Amino acid sequence: MKRSVSCGGLTSSACSVPGLSPPTAHPHAEQPRTLAERERQAIIDTLQRTSGRLAEAARRLGISRTTLWRRLKAYGLRPGNGRVGSASRA
Repeated sequence: MKRSVSCGGLTSSACSVPGLSPPTAHPHAEQPRTLAERERQAIIDTLQRTSGRLAEAARRLGISRTTLWRRLKAYGLRPGNGRVGSASRA
């Protein structure tokens, strides 16, 4: 008989991974709901922390610069002067 323990929606094996803890909700902040929304927010946060340096942001995210550029385009984002904003549609 195999037993499984729930840990914030994760199985016990995922909870036992060092450094991995169940997601915590900020009481006043609405959390992104989908994987795409969480990924988009992670990219924005990382670019802000790296002052818009794409190579450093890609390294911290664990993706290539090319992949980061593709994701920026897919999410309609454009980096500029350390800030990330929505691409203007003209």
